[in-house]
Amino acid sequence: MAYDQATEYNAQGVYADVLYGSFSQQRKQLRAGGEVARRVVVFFVEVSPRETAKLAASVRLDGNVLRFALPEGGEREVPLL
Repeated sequence: MAYDQATEYNAQGVYADVLYGSFSQQRKQLRAGGEVARRVVVFFVEVSPRETAKLAASVRLDGNVLRFALPEGGEREVPLL
């Protein structure tokens, strides 16, 4: 993941920071009815840009478990169903 801090307000008057996920430009063979993409969102409010950058750097996906560092300290594990 990569973190991009906003530098100005957008047209709606929102100062929006962005977290970018990883991607690949390699071709893949897909089967009909197969899973194409899976997205997970981690949503925090009232955190600073520095805390958001630390969160983005700490995210790990181990099989079906999402792990990340909490802003207040410690680590959280979330099973993905």
